[in-house]
Amino acid sequence: MKIKSSKNFSGANFPDQAPINRHHISRLAFNFSFLTKQKDYNLKSKKLSKSVKVKLLEQISSLSEDDKVIILNRPKD
Repeated sequence: MKIKSSKNFSGANFPDQAPINRHHISRLAFNFSFLTKQKDYNLKSKKLSKSVKVKLLEQISSLSEDDKVIILNRPKD
């Protein structure tokens, strides 16, 4: 059986830019109930250096601003 080519076939027609529908934005929320008045369990503890406290709060801030999909697609390193 031979396949005949048609001169009228022009191929698939695609729009220049496909519409991208944005998914529902979902963000992480953090519970700060671990921060208590007891010095053993709050950020005023002398066991934590200032740089560790700052880094912790920066990471919490970063994670709460990004969408969950973006966070879950980050490298696991």
